[in-house]
Amino acid sequence: ASGCLLLGGVTFIMALFQLVNVADDDIRRYAWKVVSNTISIFMAVLVFHGNDHVLMHFSAEYLGAKSPALTLIQFLHCIVYTTAMIIGVAYHFGAFGSAVPDFEHEAWTIADANLHNFEEVVNAGDVRAVMHGDETATKSITFDKYGLEVAVVKKNVQMEACMRRSQSWSTFMAHLAGFAAIGAGGSMQQSKRFNGSPGVCFVPVLITTGVLLCVLQGTRLLRASMSRQMPGKHDRRLKLMRETVSEAEAEILALAMSFMTAQAVRFAITGQLPNAEGLEEPLRFEPTWQHVRLISASGLAFFVGSILLSRSRGLLAGGE
Repeated sequence: ASGCLLLGGVTFIMALFQLVNVADDDIRRYAWKVVSNTISIFMAVLVFHGNDHVLMHFSAEYLGAKSPALTLIQFLHCIVYTTAMIIGVAYHFGAFGSAVPDFEHEAWTIADANLHNFEEVVNAGDVRAVMHGDETATKSITFDKYGLEVAVVKKNVQMEACMRRSQSWSTFMAHLAGFAAIGAGGSMQQSKRFNGSPGVCFVPVLITTGVLLCVLQGTRLLRASMSRQMPGKHDRRLKLMRETVSEAEAEILALAMSFMTAQAVRFAITGQLPNAEGLEEPLRFEPTWQHVRLISASGLAFFVGSILLSRSRGLLAGGE
């Protein structure tokens, strides 16, 4: 078993290296995005559980809060992360503060990711395409201090840096907010009022979704206020900021709804509601292959449903 585990780990790492270095740009980009999201989720789990345990202990021991109040506190916990996400994204896009990224200026930068000075800005006069008078070129070469050819590319450095920072911050905070929403909704699912049957257990999913939608509608006012404070020409920055925040908000909703729905589905299949961590402890039923088949079928159904919804959304967008 240990040997299989070791071989499986080595195979996984080799496959991961292959994906992040494949020739296809799209596959490479999505592979790095999956790796980034995975790291963000694990970091968010550790940070959230630490903060949540301290918050719940303080609320229960020193404030005397009971179950309904603790659920409300966890929703407030989610609102704090959501607000921090919006403020951080707005800061990176220059809604306030002294650093305002220039989304119009393009510069020649080192394009070889294996070099230590990758994406370092180079003098345009040293680029071969510029020396030959080609103003439309976006790729060319320059020479380093040793006289060796180095690939360069023309791009908006500040915009790409802004997008990387804002997306990393929004993804991390969205995962924290999603886990906080799961904590709030999960505490409702575990309460005596909702843990009686799978149908009733699904009600907290609807309540949590409704609360999150109200919170996200309220954050639009905050975004609108920050958008008005953006100095200079900001149409492009404003559009990208809205897209970044919208993706993060969708991540919060998806994370909370998916986990809580899976809890209710597992309750319907096995007859035992998993605890807030998603574990069936202590185990009060005898696992059978029928349970495996039903859970696998439900996962496949959700997978097919997500594809159909994505396709229908694309068709509707194309029709508009």
